[in-house]
Amino acid sequence: MKKTAITTLMIMTGLTGSGINAAAAAPTVTGSTYNDALSAESRPAMPCEPRMRHHRGQMGTGMNERLNLSNEQRTSFRELRRKYFDNSITERRGLMELKRELAEESVRKTPDQNKINTLSDRIGREHTKLARSQSRFINELSSILSPEQLQKFMKMRENRFHGA
Repeated sequence: MKKTAITTLMIMTGLTGSGINAAAAAPTVTGSTYNDALSAESRPAMPCEPRMRHHRGQMGTGMNERLNLSNEQRTSFRELRRKYFDNSITERRGLMELKRELAEESVRKTPDQNKINTLSDRIGREHTKLARSQSRFINELSSILSPEQLQKFMKMRENRFHGA
């Protein structure tokens, strides 16, 4: 019993530690795309940037100030981040669902190891897709920012992920 409780706790902690909980709080949208369903003003803050200011159109203002972005850079940066968010939200929600299924299967009295293996493999593939998407985002971002701004952005990102 203790092993099951520990496994469940570890899996559930993985859910909250991965930044997906912000995506789960976003409205459920049926239809073509998340972007079509909600206006820019009504969308929640992006899960990739939970501390973003999203008040009266001031989305990302803190980052704009810290990176000292020009007006043109701000517009391009905002559009790029929105595109990344809109493209990744579906994958993040799917990943969250797979992790939920894995947790449920893991705590059954007689877990199906084949199902656990299949779900684990699918989770790995989803993480790979998200990593590739993030790589494209950073690559596109490098064409918007100066080398100094990019270095500062990467440092800010590193500090965010390492809690520094």
